[in-house]
Amino acid sequence: MGSRMSEIIEVIYEKGVLKPLKKLPFKDGEKLIVEIRKRDKKSSWMSLREA
Repeated sequence: MGSRMSEIIEVIYEKGVLKPLKKLPFKDGEKLIVEIRKRDKKSSWMSLREA
């Protein structure tokens, strides 16, 4: 089984694609599990489940 890594990063959503705002240590084609949270205008995090 592969190693586990957990990291919180910011992304921007453009033309149907999530684009990271910083370089990530992953290979092209590597599969990831992603939890998405939307940032509101007050810069606090809220889960999309709560939106």
